[in-house]
Amino acid sequence: MNVPARPRLLIDVQPPLLGLMLTNVLTRLGVDEVVHIGTATPAGVGYDAALTTAIRPADIAAPVVIKFPDQEGNAGIGEIPTEKA
Repeated sequence: MNVPARPRLLIDVQPPLLGLMLTNVLTRLGVDEVVHIGTATPAGVGYDAALTTAIRPADIAAPVVIKFPDQEGNAGIGEIPTEKA
């Protein structure tokens, strides 16, 4: 029986404490394999999605990238960039 792998989710969020909190909460839910960029970033490893406040490094492949505002408070604009093949 072939069991599909759990989706891989990369967390690259500032401030670092928020990134760690998101990682802990999502890990406890147990739905996805959650990787925090501060603890492990193997180059060339693919992810199913990435949550970020920064520009994604070129060596991290993820078809879905959710970009949060990178400014403090309620300022800034979040986005979900789309890549066209």
